[in-house]
Amino acid sequence: MALDSFYYQDPAKVIEILEERSCIGCRHELHFVVFGESHVRCNLKKIHGQRCDRYSEKEVNSCQT
Repeated sequence: MALDSFYYQDPAKVIEILEERSCIGCRHELHFVVFGESHVRCNLKKIHGQRCDRYSEKEVNSCQT
């Protein structure tokens, strides 16, 4: 079974493409631990791992001096 053509590019570019399609960094992403195993789920009851139209990035708290 052959890989998709974009896998034969620069490895950094491949990672970029894969992260564009994923939910990584979405504010609706939930991280929790059940019986010692960590799980990641979507708070909107959508399939986690496939970016949807409700994707929005988490707000980053920055310290102000």
